[in-house]
Amino acid sequence: MENLPTGPLVTTIVWADKAANKKNIAREVARRLQISGRDSYRAVTAVLEAIAHLVRWHGQVTIKGFGSLKRRMRKGRSYRHPRTGEAVRVPDKTTIYFKPSANLVETVSPIQTHTPQKSQPPQS
Repeated sequence: MENLPTGPLVTTIVWADKAANKKNIAREVARRLQISGRDSYRAVTAVLEAIAHLVRWHGQVTIKGFGSLKRRMRKGRSYRHPRTGEAVRVPDKTTIYFKPSANLVETVSPIQTHTPQKSQPPQS
């Protein structure tokens, strides 16, 4: 078994090939807080809706120790359709950009194992 990182954001969660979707996140919240699955699902839904609302109206949400979500506008562009060669215009589009915090990046980074440095040949 590999050594897993530990810390405030990390605990071992075994989902046995299950997707980390909202339902499974709610199950994990229910297990950790010892509340009903229905209550935890409603809580997870409320948090996600609040984040979406804040990004929409304020343009940015920052969650300390996790990361920040920012609303960005991607400029429209023109390109040629590969089959017809026709010029196609793609309009401006609003996107969401996520920047993880240093803590989150450190938490999910693969474990660095110590690799011995190559020994220097003896100097004569």
